[in-house]
Amino acid sequence: MVEGSRQDLVAFAGTVKQEKLSVFETSNHQKGALSKLSLHDEMLGELVDCLDKASQDTSLPKEDAAAAKAQHDATVKLQAKIQQQLRAIKGASSSQNAKTLIGNLSLAP
Repeated sequence: MVEGSRQDLVAFAGTVKQEKLSVFETSNHQKGALSKLSLHDEMLGELVDCLDKASQDTSLPKEDAAAAKAQHDATVKLQAKIQQQLRAIKGASSSQNAKTLIGNLSLAP
């Protein structure tokens, strides 16, 4: 689910990047981006919880627990980045700024 959400956000950002400002405004893409990013943030939060539990599971082999810990740490960094982008888009001073921020979304850790 998280990967599907990421792919949707990448496609959405590509669409926003190429559309005209008037289309961006009439399509209400700023609110759409906020909704999509909020949902992605929630999914990442649940993934972080699962990875945290897995990394602490004493019944897992050490290398699996270490892999879960590494993925946990990367996901936490990505979630912080998503939250920062979400705040920036929410606080954008103009539609043009919001459009630019959405078009330049970075979804890699």
